[in-house]
Amino acid sequence: MAASAADVINLDLEDSVAPDDKAQARANIIEAINGLDWGRKYLSVRINGLDTPFWYRDVVDLLEQAGDRLDQIMIPKVGCAADVYAVDALVTAIERAKGRTKPLSFEVIIESAAGIAHVEEIAASLAAPAGHEPRRRRFRSLDGDADDRYRWHAGKLLHVA
Repeated sequence: MAASAADVINLDLEDSVAPDDKAQARANIIEAINGLDWGRKYLSVRINGLDTPFWYRDVVDLLEQAGDRLDQIMIPKVGCAADVYAVDALVTAIERAKGRTKPLSFEVIIESAAGIAHVEEIAASLAAPAGHEPRRRRFRSLDGDADDRYRWHAGKLLHVA
């Protein structure tokens, strides 16, 4: 993976890991992020859903132990703006405590009818508060395809064909 021609590497802590293996998988990913030469690859980790007891430890351990090499967290099963806010609040606190200078980006994965119903609210929640650097954001559709054609502009989620 690290030596491949890929531009982006997505490491998974969610669906590909059995519940009893979550802690070891997290440690393995942190070791890989720190120990391999990833070159200029964009490194992303899909954390566990907020409906599990694993997500907060994913965020804390990744940000405290993987350093600035981690570029993005993928947030699965986002159903409302509060889901994004919970992750953003925790990430922001850790970034400030650790003195992280490069803001972590978020990829929000919409996987439910609730997420579709609240998509504009979710997009608005990714806007930066006054005086803060905005996070890079992407949406992922129900079929799993990342789609950069969706943009948040002037208070509306737009589809740019």
